[in-house]
Amino acid sequence: RYEEKLLKFIEHKKEVSIEDLSYTLQIGRKQFDFRKYLIVKEGDDLIQALKDKNTFATALSPKNNIIFMFSGQGSQYVNMGKELYQTYPLFKETLDQGLLYLKEFNDFDYKNILFNADAVADTRINETLFTQPILFLFEYTLAQLLISFGVKPNYMIGHSLGEYVAATIGGVFTFKDALKIVAKRAELMSKVPKGEMLSIGISINQIKKEIIEGVSVAAINAHDSFVVSGTETSIALVKKQLEEEEIPFVLLKTSHAFHSTMMNEIQEDFEKELESITLQKSEIPFISNITGKFITDEESTSIKYWSNHILEKVEFEKGIKELIALNNSLFIEVGPGRTLATFYKKSQNTNLENDVITTVKHHKETVDDDKYFADFLGQLWSNGIDINWEVYYEGGKPNRLSIPTYDFDRYDVPSKVTSPLGIGTEAY
Repeated sequence: RYEEKLLKFIEHKKEVSIEDLSYTLQIGRKQFDFRKYLIVKEGDDLIQALKDKNTFATALSPKNNIIFMFSGQGSQYVNMGKELYQTYPLFKETLDQGLLYLKEFNDFDYKNILFNADAVADTRINETLFTQPILFLFEYTLAQLLISFGVKPNYMIGHSLGEYVAATIGGVFTFKDALKIVAKRAELMSKVPKGEMLSIGISINQIKKEIIEGVSVAAINAHDSFVVSGTETSIALVKKQLEEEEIPFVLLKTSHAFHSTMMNEIQEDFEKELESITLQKSEIPFISNITGKFITDEESTSIKYWSNHILEKVEFEKGIKELIALNNSLFIEVGPGRTLATFYKKSQNTNLENDVITTVKHHKETVDDDKYFADFLGQLWSNGIDINWEVYYEGGKPNRLSIPTYDFDRYDVPSKVTSPLGIGTEAY
C-alpha cells in the first residue's frame, strides 16, 4: 500500500512541509481510478491519518456535468466564509470589488454587516435591505473562485435570489448591473409592510386548502416541503392551524413575504429599474424558477420575466428534477449551508449516477472554513473533477519534493496491469 511507503518517508523526514508534499502529490503524480484524500494540518496529523487502516480509496466515478446551485434568502449568517476571504486573494478581490460597486449605489457598510465580531447581537444580515446584496455578492464571489480553479458549471439553478446569481454567471447581467438591480430589489422589498414565510413539512397536495387560503404559496421545494408567504397576521393564523393539525413547520429567516401578493405594489418601480440596464442571453443554461424548465432566451432578456420573478412561486422541485434527469452529474451548492443539497436529496433518483456536495459550512457547524473547503475540494477530486492547482496556490506556490513513487503490481500476463492507489492531501 502506498500509504505505508509514504508513512515511512514522513517518519524519516518529519521536517517535510505538508504544503510541499500536497503540491507534489497534486501536480507530480498521474491521477488514477482509485482516489483517497486526507485533510491534515501538521506532520503528526498526517502520520496518524496514514496509520488509520479504516480509510479506503474510493473508485472514481467521473461526472459528465457540473451543476451549480445557488441558495436564496434564509441561508445567510454573519461571518460566513470569513476565512475564505482571508485565505484566497481572488475571493477577497472579487468581494471587495462588489462592495465598491455597492458603495456607488448607497452608503451602507455591507462588509461590517457580513464580517462582524459581534455575530450574535448584530442581526442586520437578516434584514431584507442588507441580506440580498450580501448573499448575492457572496455566492457570486464563491462561484468565481471555483471557476478560477477550473470548476466550471455546465448547468445552473438558483432558488429565488439565487437565480440572479446564476443569471449573472451566465452573462444575463453584468456583475455591476446585477448588484445595482439586486440592491434596488432589496430596497423596494424592504419598504413593503413586514411579512413572514413558513416552510411546511408536508406535501402541498396533502394539506387542507383552508389552512393556507389566506396566504400565498411562495415555493414548492420537494415532495414534502413547500413555503407559504404572507402578512404577520395571516402567517400567525396558519401557524396556529398547523400546530393543531400537528404538521411540522419552520419560520424562515426573512423580514418580508417574498413571492406573495404583498410584492405587487413594487413591481412597476422594479420594472423601471430594470429598464436602466441591458439584458443578454445566457451563455450557460440555467433553470427558471417560474417554469421549472430551462430558461429561454426570450425569458432571460425580458424585463417582465424578472419583475414577475418577485411575485411568482419558486418551482424548485420541478427544476431540480429536470437537472437530475440529465444523470451522471455533480451538484454543487455554491453558498452557505446545505438547504438546496437537502432539497436535491429529496428529489434524487437513486437509480441514477448523480451526487451532491456543499462548499461552505452551515451556520451551526463549528469546523473551520478552510478545513470545510479543503474537504469540498477533496470531494471534487474524488468525483473526477480536475482542479487547477497552479491557480489554487496562486503566488504562494509550494516546492516540488522528491518523494516515493507509486508501486505497481506485476502479473504473469503479456502486458502489465496496474492496480494503483492515488493519494491526495489538502493542507489547510
